[in-house]
Amino acid sequence: MKKLLSITSCAALCLLAAASCEKNEFNGDLLPEKKQNIIFAPAMESIGTRAMSEVTQVQNLKVSAIYYKEQTLQTYFENQTTTASGEYQSVGNYYWPDWNLSFYAVYPPVDMTINGGGVTVPVGTSDKKLTGNEDYVCALSESVAKNTLPVKLKFSHILANVAGVKFTTSYAGTGTTVAINELKISFPKYGKYNLVTKNWNSLGTAESTNLPYPETMSGNATGSAVADISVIPGTYTVSIKYTVSYNGTAVQMNKSASVTLPAGKKSTLVASFKDSDDLKNIQFNVELTPWDTSDLNVSFTPVS
Repeated sequence: MKKLLSITSCAALCLLAAASCEKNEFNGDLLPEKKQNIIFAPAMESIGTRAMSEVTQVQNLKVSAIYYKEQTLQTYFENQTTTASGEYQSVGNYYWPDWNLSFYAVYPPVDMTINGGGVTVPVGTSDKKLTGNEDYVCALSESVAKNTLPVKLKFSHILANVAGVKFTTSYAGTGTTVAINELKISFPKYGKYNLVTKNWNSLGTAESTNLPYPETMSGNATGSAVADISVIPGTYTVSIKYTVSYNGTAVQMNKSASVTLPAGKKSTLVASFKDSDDLKNIQFNVELTPWDTSDLNVSFTPVS
């Protein structure tokens, strides 16, 4: 069942009013005498989730704000944790200056790094690798006109999801059985994501992770298994070991394939076992279900 990430708490529009008449100085610039709180509202329809470890509320985000002065990037505030202001979220003692700002947000609230190449967030580390239960969402709202109330943040899932596997067998009788012995996928378990370019970098070395698989199948059968693990998006190797038994003869197979797992999608690995005279031929594709849908064809080849 699809659930929504939401920013909790309900709120007073009195936050739209001016907060103080004093002048504050920031980087040599004077803020306007009437200061407006900067408050945030999520684009609710954009962040529905069927997450691995499901996030049902987003509050206490990490938010950063930047602007350009004389073509030089300036940081207005960096890695501030928001607090609830009614139905919105706001950041402490920062108010709208007399210029436009660009905002970047991440949940869970990890620190961003801002430089000329963009805004990056760490997703796992070499010391604390991803376990497959995580669900990171990020948002950016650039060149927001001064005094905009509230600032809308449209969150997107930045990880991919391996939802599970589904295998089918198509044999005339029940004499042929297919038993999966091992199913694995190799992918990096930490990296950095650039909110501006939407690219990944500083990825760790790919590590093998076991995937669940259905029990032995025979004849015309369908078996499935739920995985529901998060993965850094990318193209990775899936390997499979299985045994085909027919008329008292057992043949062991060892194959691998390259699969591309896209961000914001739940991918189910789908394989078909058929034709007892051509047991080495497995056709593999990826079936995608909401978050979003797409088709991805993958072919396994024998491993020598």
